[in-house]
Amino acid sequence: MVFAENTGFLNGAVNGLPLSAHQQILLETLLKEALKSSEIEGKYLNRKDVYSSIRKNLGLYEAATIKDLRAKGVAKLAVEIQKKYQTPLTEKMLLQWHEMVFPNSAKLKVGGWRSHHSPM
Repeated sequence: MVFAENTGFLNGAVNGLPLSAHQQILLETLLKEALKSSEIEGKYLNRKDVYSSIRKNLGLYEAATIKDLRAKGVAKLAVEIQKKYQTPLTEKMLLQWHEMVFPNSAKLKVGGWRSHHSPM
């Protein structure tokens, strides 16, 4: 019950903020989620590249060149999940997400299920 009350309080507080503050909160939340998710997998991405890519994927102007394809993919995935969080997960979505996170991977069968039985 306390969690639900606190969530409602926080939601009300955020809704009272101007649009620019909403955007900044969203950017920071997506950035932290993308970086932490990658760190769990042992991947440490450039914060600036991930931030710039998230801004670009949200449709906010970003002139910076993003060199790290992994940062682009993780940022694209974070924004995609944020936009479609209420959509039921399908096999097609899961495989598309896999393609986002592993662009141009020569070592993996990207966007498809494993076809061998050896451990990951």
